[in-house]
Amino acid sequence: MSVGGTVSEKSLLTGESRFRDSLKSHKLGLPCQFRSSNTIFPSLYMSHQPANTSQLSMFQRLSLIFLSCFLLTGFGLAASVKPDPRGFGTHLQFGLPPCSFQIMFEVSCPSCGGTTCFAHFVRGQWLTAARLNPAVFAFAIICAITIPWSLFSSWKGQLWGIDDPSLFAVWLIVALGGFALLTWIFRILTT
Repeated sequence: MSVGGTVSEKSLLTGESRFRDSLKSHKLGLPCQFRSSNTIFPSLYMSHQPANTSQLSMFQRLSLIFLSCFLLTGFGLAASVKPDPRGFGTHLQFGLPPCSFQIMFEVSCPSCGGTTCFAHFVRGQWLTAARLNPAVFAFAIICAITIPWSLFSSWKGQLWGIDDPSLFAVWLIVALGGFALLTWIFRILTT
């Protein structure tokens, strides 16, 4: 484009060739970074973008299986301890020190009661778990859902129900972090 605002013939040809290239790459199913027109015609690209149909690599599939095993191990550890009747301190059974935040500030930390919450969660005592720490309870639900999801996604070879895993992870972290902050503030104000 020239300074006066008119479009030169060369820039039109470049735009047209990028458009043709994008149509070719769209038919080939190439991801966004390999499509040359996504910067010139972003609305055209976005409106015709298919759902996530890219196949997972073997490393990604094994990573999903590892994630499931990791989460199952966490639930197994939670099942191996007895929930502390105080509602916090179950982690001491693993030989961990008391909560430093609580010792220094004499206020419970955002994750206080988390291990106890998981210990109640794996025993099916969900109301008790939710009462102890609602944010950790929500995290436990997410972890429980993630186990079959990651195994199914690994088996199918593509992420099931998620088009953009990075964006999904950011939204999940922000939502869970915000919920944890709000519930922590509420617990401080009501105790």
